[in-house]
Amino acid sequence: MHHGRAHGRGGLPAVSGFFTKCALDYLGKAFGYFRRPVPKRQPRRLSRELEQRILAARELAKAGPLIVASQLGLPASTVWKVLRRCGVSRLQLPAREPVGRYGRARPGELLHVDIKKLGRFWTLGKRVLGNEAGTRNRYAG
Repeated sequence: MHHGRAHGRGGLPAVSGFFTKCALDYLGKAFGYFRRPVPKRQPRRLSRELEQRILAARELAKAGPLIVASQLGLPASTVWKVLRRCGVSRLQLPAREPVGRYGRARPGELLHVDIKKLGRFWTLGKRVLGNEAGTRNRYAG
């Protein structure tokens, strides 16, 4: 029968430390204690109006950051960062016509078998011998 603490000397701290870490992770995710990894202050960030101008120019030009940047007189890296932040960094690909595929009446109609006899290799090649392939006499020694 134990008197005092129910656990041994090292049992409870190890269990409670693990439990505390897991509980904090769970509670943080469940109740939104952890905020997004965005700085609270961004003094050099572009104004919302300039970001809207960049997005409008992108929509109008349907072009990448280099062209939009040259139109607005801004660095291409800045334009790209704004486009990426707003989720429009990728241009939509133009619709392509469908690929013409073969339509056959029976499965295996195009199947064929190659019956050509391939030559045999009587000596080792460069892959096995390295650079010395073909430099030695087969019949010597």
